[in-house]
Amino acid sequence: MLEFLGKCPPDDEQFRALADAGFEGFELYLEREHLDRFDATLQTCRAAPEGIEVIHTPHATLDEREYFAAAARLAARLDAYLLIHSSPIGLETTVAAVPDEPPSVPYGYENRTDTSVSDLETHVLDASADLVLDVAHLYLSGPDEFDEAFAHLTGSYADQINHVHLCDATAEDDHRQLGEGNIPLETVIDWLTTEHDGTVTLELMPDRQPTAYDRFMQVAGRAQ
Repeated sequence: MLEFLGKCPPDDEQFRALADAGFEGFELYLEREHLDRFDATLQTCRAAPEGIEVIHTPHATLDEREYFAAAARLAARLDAYLLIHSSPIGLETTVAAVPDEPPSVPYGYENRTDTSVSDLETHVLDASADLVLDVAHLYLSGPDEFDEAFAHLTGSYADQINHVHLCDATAEDDHRQLGEGNIPLETVIDWLTTEHDGTVTLELMPDRQPTAYDRFMQVAGRAQ
């Protein structure tokens, strides 16, 4: 069953606001400083009104691999899924080098805006790794090919897509409110509501996520 996650840093007020808006859990957005204060961050997360379901690694480089390892430790302590973010390293390099040893929690790699479907298959999916499907990144990687790419990934690799990022996008930029870009939302939301048995984050700033949730439900009603 689809579960909606609010995305925010480890912050008591933002946790409460998103829980009050109806989100069923959280994707934790991490900066390096949060992992430098590991124990305090863990305590804040354990006090959250809903569970931490996904841990998003910081935008770290290969010279800072300790932050990937720390994020994995935090995910293990919270029994959360680990989202390995490949910017600014690049997907191929990230998959080859991070993590050095598989973490003790389920994990997946997020697609970038410059990642083709063939690259995802070569470096992630054909290696039996999970893909964290960022819908807007997929759109930006090839707006004219989006329909075919989305249908192929969700049709052939659904079992390897456990977490999804969703916002709207144009050919120039992402992180747009749902309905304010060019992504075929009815197609995406129909798949999410009828076939995706996992989690989805409406990837906007925390104060814009409740509106995105309302718009998601409006589109879902039209798609049925």
